[in-house]
Amino acid sequence: MAFSGITTRGSAVSNTSGTTLAVNPSANIVAGLLAIVCCASDNPDISNATRGSSAFHTVTDSKSNTWTKIGEYTETEGAGSDGATVSVWASKLTTTILTTDTITITLGAARTDKIISVMEAAMGSGKTFAVQAVGIGINSLSATINPMPSREYLLIGAAASEGEDNAKTPDGDYTERFDLITSTTGNLDVNIALHVQTRITTLTSDTVTSSAWTNTNVIQTLSALYEIDESGGSSDVSFSGNVASAGNRGFENRIIFPLTVTPNTNRLLVIGIAGYIPGGATITSVKYGGVDCTHIITLDDGGGTFNALYRLTAPTVGTANIEVLFNNVVNALACGAAVFYNVDQTTPISNAVSDIAATDNVSSATGNLVVDCLAAYPDQDYVAGTGQSHLWQVNDGGAGVRGAMSYKSGETTTTMSWSPAPDYPVITAVNLNKAAAPPSSRRIFIIS
Repeated sequence: MAFSGITTRGSAVSNTSGTTLAVNPSANIVAGLLAIVCCASDNPDISNATRGSSAFHTVTDSKSNTWTKIGEYTETEGAGSDGATVSVWASKLTTTILTTDTITITLGAARTDKIISVMEAAMGSGKTFAVQAVGIGINSLSATINPMPSREYLLIGAAASEGEDNAKTPDGDYTERFDLITSTTGNLDVNIALHVQTRITTLTSDTVTSSAWTNTNVIQTLSALYEIDESGGSSDVSFSGNVASAGNRGFENRIIFPLTVTPNTNRLLVIGIAGYIPGGATITSVKYGGVDCTHIITLDDGGGTFNALYRLTAPTVGTANIEVLFNNVVNALACGAAVFYNVDQTTPISNAVSDIAATDNVSSATGNLVVDCLAAYPDQDYVAGTGQSHLWQVNDGGAGVRGAMSYKSGETTTTMSWSPAPDYPVITAVNLNKAAAPPSSRRIFIIS
């Protein structure tokens, strides 16, 4: 048995200022099922240069199940509540959520417009889910993921925008699950819309599109989930959904930002540090929750554009700060982090590369994953290359350096690239090694 039985289980909308919105499921969501929550809201206070990955939403339920953020992304014109944020969450329930229970979205700050929607799906016996890829369409009605290993996926298209159009058209290959708006009163550009559609199929690439949609500041996402053995057997390296980023143009010697790590087997935290450092400052330490991270690779183009990767195996579950410290003040920083799982804990990485370019090749293998970080000037939107899944993209808070990170399924030679070609690029990349399968167990019966 594979993914099946996708069923909507209710939604809620609000156009009253606040930080939370709760929904009671329309039917009990039984333990062992996969619960999926898609949310939309007014965006956080970030500049248009930091549109993309954000960390504004949190999902919980009154039965304390563990929720994994598949992805969260924002489209904005440069100020709080002038755009839209969308997020996708999933949980294989350990405790049944009753119709009298609640599933709640919590925002990082009070916002007027917010939406939460709930679905359930069945999985095979002894299975749980993993995230293969997340595609993002910034200011676009479409999102694409490719290439991926050929296998069955549960594909979730979730898009948000400002506007009050609830007559959207789903992609021809998808089933529409929700078409929601917060209000039809007030100005068109202050209400929020959410469009959710799903598909279960076997493929290696796909595009989802929401059409016939009157909107502003739209952002489309496409998430690909697949089944893995719950027993923890060998599986491909996968993205956990845990990601965060921040920029700093304050001419300081450090940058600090929070990251939430959820429970997964064989975790690896990868941190990308992009900056403009003409004074020659160097990194003194990189920590997560006070624990030192290990250096992977660093490259400076000689003119000040700087790029470095750090890692930490088995980062502690929960929320803690990432802190990057330099030995002197730096002009501009754009940093981010992401957590992966099913990574070998003894030899988590190999074949790190760097180049003064926007493309590089990494030796890898099927089942592994390649992660890259781009440091670039000028400050503009950069698009990850074919097959790469966008993780975060942020600038330094001004009009200086831009940093971005992505990942891609491993091949013998895995090409990582970004476009358009920056004037001053530096790229770093590394292969994440798949955890070895545990040895098979044997029971010996002695008859005497």
